[in-house]
Amino acid sequence: MKALFYILLPLAALAAALAGCSSTGCTDNQNSVPYAGFYSMSTKEKVVIDSLAIFGEGAPNDSLLVDPDEKVSDVYL
Repeated sequence: MKALFYILLPLAALAAALAGCSSTGCTDNQNSVPYAGFYSMSTKEKVVIDSLAIFGEGAPNDSLLVDPDEKVSDVYL
């Protein structure tokens, strides 16, 4: 019985490791887009921010993400 356990345990671990990452799921998505929301520190409720400028830096086509004249409560960075 112990011999069977010592054979099946490594096989189960190997099967779990191979099934955990398929060739299409783990390495294909190389990009992520962070999403930021603004909340009140005291009430923990979502707030609207104005007069805030958010710029991209170090990326292709750096641009103004949020204009200081806009009112936003969340933004994709």
